[in-house]
Amino acid sequence: MTQCRDHTLAFVIEKPMQVYSPIIEALRFKLDVTAAVYYYGSASQHRRSIDPETGIRTIWDLNAVKTREPGEYVENSVIGALRFAWRLHRGRKPAAIILQGTRGRFCRTLIAAGSVLGLVILVRYDAVLNSDDGLVAKILRKVTLPVVFLQVKKLGYTGAETKLYLLEHGARESQLVEFPYVIDNLWWSAEIKKWREIRDEERLKVHAQPSTMVFLVVAKLISREGASDAVRAFIGSAASLDDAKLIVVGDGEQRDAIKALVPSVFADKVFFLGYVEYKRLPLYFAVADCYVHAAHCEVWGVSVQEAMVAGLPIIASDRVGSATELIRHGENGYRFKAGEIEELSVLFAAACSNPDRMKAFGRKNMILVDELSPINVARRLKAVLLKTAS
Repeated sequence: MTQCRDHTLAFVIEKPMQVYSPIIEALRFKLDVTAAVYYYGSASQHRRSIDPETGIRTIWDLNAVKTREPGEYVENSVIGALRFAWRLHRGRKPAAIILQGTRGRFCRTLIAAGSVLGLVILVRYDAVLNSDDGLVAKILRKVTLPVVFLQVKKLGYTGAETKLYLLEHGARESQLVEFPYVIDNLWWSAEIKKWREIRDEERLKVHAQPSTMVFLVVAKLISREGASDAVRAFIGSAASLDDAKLIVVGDGEQRDAIKALVPSVFADKVFFLGYVEYKRLPLYFAVADCYVHAAHCEVWGVSVQEAMVAGLPIIASDRVGSATELIRHGENGYRFKAGEIEELSVLFAAACSNPDRMKAFGRKNMILVDELSPINVARRLKAVLLKTAS
């Protein structure tokens, strides 16, 4: 006999991810919710996983991206999804299942089976600001997504652009739940505070005095993330930037080409630090005065939130999903049209000419980003899902 539904929230995600772990931690240890985690894939695949855009194995060796209770792996196949749905149905049904997207046979099968078995499913959608694939794919989504949406109770959206996308593809307003990306704000704040104790010492390594404006780029050095635009714009306005510095953190196939953009006369102004493990990134946000994200296509970009927690002003392109949601031009940072290098050069100069205004932007960002803290997002998510399940 099937048992009644309990207060468990079951997260079904592809692999351990930094944007889920802080929410799961908050639910488990601050809101007294049983948050079970299931990965559709194998542990060995995830240990071997290489970033396909850079060829680098990313290391998430910190509590911010690891839950204290390991997740369980389930078979990533149609049969695996059917077995998993039946298992949840026959046991104590979770209050809700949080599923990462609808792509792949596992996700689609789990949604269909869950609908038949009466499981409450929330499908979380990433930002779609930069969804530029072909006409055939767009037509297929227009046809298939409304059918999928009929089979789930709730749809989580990361921001306004995603919400609009879901509504345009057949979602009902009553289905929608705000489900933004999060970072571990408390961990970031503590790390920033720690590194700021030696800030001046670290800044000297890039020849920066206390009064020097230091810009930071953290990006994959590939075409999509636009690091080359940031370097070009900085070099183009360097003559008017006094003693400003640019730190570039990251690696990728364009590394050598981007380095070659810097004339030898500017060798003491632009510094390439290569790939840096996540647990070391707060050091560079603590050293910087302004964060720059010049991407041509960035679905979200949690680095914007990381910079906001660090109290930095933001300069970002209009193709960065998080900046679209969080940055208001001239209020807590600047936005520019992606690829417009001259426009970005002007913003570099504007930042250097008014450091007090940039500091005010940074202070405002520290307040704004608190709304996206794990505990705040988890509290809202818990309330919505338990009400839906009841």
